[in-house]
Amino acid sequence: MTDELLRRLLTTKTETRNLDYKQAFNWSSSTNDQKCEIVKDILAMLNTQDGGRIVIGVADADHAPIGVDQQSFESFDTTKVNDFLRKYTDPPCSCTVYKHEIDGCRIVTIDVAEFKEVPVLCKTNASSPSKHILKQSGLYIRTDKATSELVSTSEEIRELLGRALLKKAINCFTRLRP
Repeated sequence: MTDELLRRLLTTKTETRNLDYKQAFNWSSSTNDQKCEIVKDILAMLNTQDGGRIVIGVADADHAPIGVDQQSFESFDTTKVNDFLRKYTDPPCSCTVYKHEIDGCRIVTIDVAEFKEVPVLCKTNASSPSKHILKQSGLYIRTDKATSELVSTSEEIRELLGRALLKKAINCFTRLRP
């Protein structure tokens, strides 16, 4: 992730299927439930065409870059995030964490690539006393409303399966070519 790409993401000023903004987040001091909310977004982006990015340090109200404090900035580490993520992904998946300082703001991005061969399922439940965060065997996607939700229609399942079959065919063809 380059500074130039991040600047473009920051000027978008709107969340999309492939872009989610978070105002603040400290990986080290967050609760398990708060981390699972991020995992839900990552799971959804893994299953969304072209993957996605979570940009942390953007105001909720107007999507202006405000940055995160130094402690929050330092709390993010690709290994820590992926160790936590792998508890919930089947097949096991990973993402990449980038840290940038842009115009005096510390911004963290989580870069999520689309699944490689098969859609990614949630491996285990995650619940708090007040709500269900992740559902075991759940298949999450990003919607046109820029939300992360369980697949709810047969059309969405067919679209995911179609992409998976195409990826398998391309991989098979690539291996057979001299």
